[in-house]
Amino acid sequence: MKHNIFIGDNLSILNNLEDKFDLIYIDPPYNTKTKINKSYSDNIGNWTHFMDLRLRKAKDLMNEDSFIFISIGDDNVCQLRILCDDIFESSNRVAMIAIKTPNQTAGTYVIKNTEYLLIYRKSSSSRFNLVSKEQDSRCVTGKATQKISTIEIPKGIRVIDVQDGVYSNDDILKFNSNEDIEIVGKDIVVKDGRLHRMAKIKARWSCPNDVKNWIKNFKEGNGSKTYNKYGKRLDIFYLNGMRFQPRMLKTGFETPTTFLDRFQSKGTVQLKEIIGQNEFKYSKDINLIKYLISIGTIKHNAKILDFFGGSGTTLQAVAELNYENKTNMCCTLITNNENDIADKITIPRIKTVQTGIRPDGTKYSDGLDFELEIKHI
Repeated sequence: MKHNIFIGDNLSILNNLEDKFDLIYIDPPYNTKTKINKSYSDNIGNWTHFMDLRLRKAKDLMNEDSFIFISIGDDNVCQLRILCDDIFESSNRVAMIAIKTPNQTAGTYVIKNTEYLLIYRKSSSSRFNLVSKEQDSRCVTGKATQKISTIEIPKGIRVIDVQDGVYSNDDILKFNSNEDIEIVGKDIVVKDGRLHRMAKIKARWSCPNDVKNWIKNFKEGNGSKTYNKYGKRLDIFYLNGMRFQPRMLKTGFETPTTFLDRFQSKGTVQLKEIIGQNEFKYSKDINLIKYLISIGTIKHNAKILDFFGGSGTTLQAVAELNYENKTNMCCTLITNNENDIADKITIPRIKTVQTGIRPDGTKYSDGLDFELEIKHI
């Protein structure tokens, strides 16, 4: 697999790219009153214009099922969110995630220990690549405000941890809880671990539509192929114990939350391990970038773009994921060479990852097998 590093003005290079990309990740300047390049001082007006031009072009380079992930600090997250809502449309905003950082910055009133990640999709056809997760959940709720309704439970439904027999409302365990159920009409009959006849159960159902849809498909002999509106597969509906508590086995996903605190490695430490002592202070934790790429595309041959390439973390992440998962993703990295960042940081890092040999000749790893093309624009 060949990866590309373009060195030059990122807007000019973006305007000349012909490929469409399956995922874009960027870590742009955070508007910290420094220089963001030779043409723009890092104030809010110029910074917003600077980002506007590049994000609009980025949108043009996205496939219809693509995502863009943007890391940003709290000083400018609001302005960036407004800008992205305009460019990508607010309906395509997937999330704004707070990420706990390994460093803390003391302020006058609070200590800053988070930064943010904005996620936008190109269209409604975009889908995360999420790991499957089995769930065993109650179908009744303790919320007093939930509407009480009656659902007919058909013959043949499993009943767990209940002996065969006939059960009335007086036999069912109750705890004066909003999750207690009530039998309507005839008693429940259990035989061979299943309902021997239809039973009507009155309860505060937490997911009545899931239960009704599963029952409908169960009657048609197709219960295990029921999905809810969140894309979870509804595998088995059953009644549990002497409370006859309705429960559902579901196959869902390990869905990201709006707060991430499990990526605490310092990217600067990781970078130092690769190329030795250096002065670059803003490298991201590679495990965070690998996680974002892993959930951001389902394609084994995905094309990844990072047009604020910095120290090259994104390209390294793609190369390592290819090795770990036997995929063939390719990365296009765009970076300028101000302060010799490309020559002193980005290229030495990627070549060390590729060859396994650090700039000082010592061994870093066994290396990774990929092609690398470097172009100065």
